[in-house]
Amino acid sequence: MNTRHDVWYWIFAAGIPLVFILTAVRVIARRTGSPAAGKWFIPLALVAVLFILGQAGYDLLSATAQRRLSIGFFLLMSLFCWALFIHSAWRQRQAGELLLDLGPPEASRRRIIVGFILLSALLAARSGLDWAETGLRSVGSLSEILMWATATLFWLRVLRSRLRITELGIAPFGEFIEWERVLGYEWVGEERQRLLLRVRRRIPFVGERTGLLAVSVSPPDRDALKAILAQHASDVHAD
Repeated sequence: MNTRHDVWYWIFAAGIPLVFILTAVRVIARRTGSPAAGKWFIPLALVAVLFILGQAGYDLLSATAQRRLSIGFFLLMSLFCWALFIHSAWRQRQAGELLLDLGPPEASRRRIIVGFILLSALLAARSGLDWAETGLRSVGSLSEILMWATATLFWLRVLRSRLRITELGIAPFGEFIEWERVLGYEWVGEERQRLLLRVRRRIPFVGERTGLLAVSVSPPDRDALKAILAQHASDVHAD
């Protein structure tokens, strides 16, 4: 393995899987409002192990095979992000008239998003320096720049997103959940400041899956949201 890339190799092979596990478990815990999210630790750890083994296997390939695999991977991930952009815009257009704007992601979530923005921008800059060293001729470095720049744009859009309640459903970033796909809800927290909804979510390239959507609601918006739920989700069981 090229010594110049040793540090980056270990960041990807060990550091990122660790951040992935901790972030994923925290997000799941916040969405469910329960410490039972710890049961996801083992599956997520297995994913991280597979990632590390994949990095090790990649290092055993020839330089030509590594270059081709890297270019294909970065281009595929860029296309995947743009597909998510298009899907998100299409779903948001189906939301209908705005009834209540619950604002941007909460502060703790924004800090995580900003971290991903900085990481993506840093990796895009590093790829740009590598591309410059090759005299702007490396297709591999160009594909890296494209992917990390797309990732930076993706996380910037997440940061700017707002949770909207509309006449036709609930519109968090990247998806739209019609009222008929809301299966139940309950208010949780010491002051019942969080709304936990059980919904059927449409996951791109996967299909519908039952899951949870946690919504932080400020006191001024709580009565308005309760009235909207009473009007548009009156046949839904409130736990």
